[in-house]
Amino acid sequence: CLACHKVGGSGGSIGPDLTALASALPPDRIVIEVLWPRQQVKEGFSLSRVTLKDQRVLQGYVQDGRDSKVLLLRDFSTSKIERIPRGDIVRTEAVGSLMPDTAHTLPDDDLADLLAYLFGLR
Repeated sequence: CLACHKVGGSGGSIGPDLTALASALPPDRIVIEVLWPRQQVKEGFSLSRVTLKDQRVLQGYVQDGRDSKVLLLRDFSTSKIERIPRGDIVRTEAVGSLMPDTAHTLPDDDLADLLAYLFGLR
């Protein structure tokens, strides 16, 4: 989890901070998020692919901005914001969550331990 998510100030920034996960979501929603991560992607963490007129393809999280003529795209690994003039964009596609749906492959005891850990993050 820490490769992509922060917990208590440590970890990655690719996914949402999990520090107080159980305070924000009920247990059934946590189970859904773990087992089917693409079903409901937290706002700000849905990956987009942007194809530009110059044939470059960028991926990141679209961010809100004040200038409607510019798309703000946050790189999912570096958090660097790219300002892209909307006139340079050929296509924008929603890719969805970067979280793999590998929880189904965990042995039952490991999955139970993971969920117990997540339910305890308050």
